[in-house]
Amino acid sequence: MSPSDWSALTQLDSAALQEELLRLSNDAMSGLSGRAEDDAASALPEPVRVMWLINWLDFEIAQGSLLAYFYNSHGRFAVQAAAALEAIGAPRMAAIVRSAQAMSGDDQRLEELTDEYWRAADADDWGPKLDRFLRRSVDQLAAG
Repeated sequence: MSPSDWSALTQLDSAALQEELLRLSNDAMSGLSGRAEDDAASALPEPVRVMWLINWLDFEIAQGSLLAYFYNSHGRFAVQAAAALEAIGAPRMAAIVRSAQAMSGDDQRLEELTDEYWRAADADDWGPKLDRFLRRSVDQLAAG
């Protein structure tokens, strides 16, 4: 994307910005798996990559727990997802994801960590932090 494309995104409210970043990530990642998905994810511009990583993490945990996240293919992005959580200012959530990764294979502990993850999400108040991070990142890209 060019700086003018990013400039257009600076005009969006938070919900519309998240929606557009998700659309961009879905367009870039559609139909990819394995190594191709890994390469494409690392090539995404930062706000798109962070949105994609956190969206998949949140979706899979909401659908089935940390156990589901690690049993599904997106669990392989746990290191990057934890880094994305750190980047937005959600260190408690990031720590839980790192702990869960270390416990991968211990189904009972992953289920327990899921409850801790949701408590950490409340404590980190991550939604507004994600909005601020995305806004800052898009503004920086628009500035060139």
